[in-house]
Amino acid sequence: MSTVDTLDISRLSVTERVALMERLWEALSTPNEGSEPPEWHAQVLRDREAEWAQRHSASEDWEAAKTELRRTLP
Repeated sequence: MSTVDTLDISRLSVTERVALMERLWEALSTPNEGSEPPEWHAQVLRDREAEWAQRHSASEDWEAAKTELRRTLP
């Protein structure tokens, strides 16, 4: 059983809890070995960015869009 399992946080004062949270946040914020995301994460982001760019790069002239809407709407 680790210290985390036996730590009774309910016995800490609010000040002590905040201090504990600050220490945890500091520990989590410090880069360490293995903290880089895997390559597949980067590939997913690249794929999503390319998909977004493709959907948003095609634009239509406003007058042509209005004409098309008027033609298709009742």
